[in-house]
Amino acid sequence: MEYILSSIWGQIRIIENIGNDSYAVTVYDSLPLVNMYYQASGDVDMDRKREFFIGATMGDGNWITMFETNGDNQYTPKVALHLLSGGSLDELHI
Repeated sequence: MEYILSSIWGQIRIIENIGNDSYAVTVYDSLPLVNMYYQASGDVDMDRKREFFIGATMGDGNWITMFETNGDNQYTPKVALHLLSGGSLDELHI
């Protein structure tokens, strides 16, 4: 995984280097969320499977969705957290 792109309308794209400085979108997905501007990745639970997180600021609080790899260029949403805060994710210092 080289880049994770998320958008205001819930689209997720993962872009990977496919060789010789060439890049391709390898994963297209979406969530029923808006304002998805926050991403983080790594092997958080130390199970040797890469995870990435998408954060969204909504009118009813903040949402964080964790995706985990289940194969080459395949990710499945595993956990969704709803944070009932009164501000944006910027104020949470994630």
